[in-house]
Amino acid sequence: MVMEYIPGKNVDEALQRYKRLPVKIATEIALQVTRALVYLEEKNIFHRDIKPGNIICTAPKIVKLVDFGLIKVDNIHLTNPEYVLGTPYYMAPEQLDPQKTIDIRADIYALGTTYYHMLTGIIPFFDPNDSNIQSYFMKKLRNMPIRANQVNHALSEEIAILVENMMHPNKNLRIPSPKNIIPKLEKILKDYSQDQSDLTIML
Repeated sequence: MVMEYIPGKNVDEALQRYKRLPVKIATEIALQVTRALVYLEEKNIFHRDIKPGNIICTAPKIVKLVDFGLIKVDNIHLTNPEYVLGTPYYMAPEQLDPQKTIDIRADIYALGTTYYHMLTGIIPFFDPNDSNIQSYFMKKLRNMPIRANQVNHALSEEIAILVENMMHPNKNLRIPSPKNIIPKLEKILKDYSQDQSDLTIML
């Protein structure tokens, strides 16, 4: 197997450096990943491990979603379906139950969590003083995170609502398709068009 070498920096590295990203940059990254999810949905493929470390920014201003080691093609498991797969801090609640059906809404949840992290500088539900992963899972299963604009007061109500709709713990109440997210992110980018920051700070 030959894998493409992709130069650039991943979002996790940027978050370690800056803690959080400007709204325009975070939204541009989320938009490009959402477009990738539209393509995956059309092919009935689900990534299942969207997180900052799997999003790479390359020159010139291109965002790539990488690491398809946990992908699922609709009705075909490429990994053992009995295992819980994904990164706990970003994975959708339904991924905690290996018996539940996973679809594109799990990727939407993970992208929502990643967007939240980029915008606020914190991982939803994460408590550095609580190392009990089971209690973390229970918070994720039962709750919505603190509203993004309550953590970062520079965020609009529109952004906070979008993130919440991407991260609803009940997948049936979550935004159903990445196609529904694109116009919302495009509007946010337009609202922040005066911001001079761009993806070059990621390189």
